[in-house]
Amino acid sequence: MGFDIDTKIHCYILREGETKAPDFIQKVFDKAIAGQWIMAEGMKVGMTAGESMEAMVKLMEDAGYLYTPFIDSHEHLLDGTRDGDEDYRIVQKALAGKGADIAGFSIDNHAIGNMNEVGPSMGSFRTDHQHLKIQNNNIFAFEYMVHMNIAERRGYPLCINISNPQIITNKGVEFIQPLNEEIILIK
Repeated sequence: MGFDIDTKIHCYILREGETKAPDFIQKVFDKAIAGQWIMAEGMKVGMTAGESMEAMVKLMEDAGYLYTPFIDSHEHLLDGTRDGDEDYRIVQKALAGKGADIAGFSIDNHAIGNMNEVGPSMGSFRTDHQHLKIQNNNIFAFEYMVHMNIAERRGYPLCINISNPQIITNKGVEFIQPLNEEIILIK
């Protein structure tokens, strides 16, 4: 099996006079990062991807997050049956009328290797992989999105995608590189 990674790194370009990312961006980012520690308990060797998905959704909902499952709109962009914005409209609809403290989330934890769809994958749009069992030493992109309403863009929630490579062992989730847990500031 080959190896590749799916890592997201988040940067903010400081405007004149700024020394940090705006509070509203930091708030959504922090809520997003917190999700990986909540969901990590829902991924265990021997579970099917579907069982893991259900466990992660329950853990996040119990922590106050709102599940906003995505569809696989990317697959249909080429044939013109979808426009690629459907996932964002799902988020907008789910968060409409909700306060700025409610966070929506979507999960796309997927196996990685030579091809990222080989192996168990936990995503609402990857149902054909949900019967596969998580094996000891399965490598995954721990990928998910968190979305929150912000006053700066009413009706257009800020979405932050997190992805940190991990390996699932008999000890649980172990990350295989330094975690992305901060916004890199660019001057």
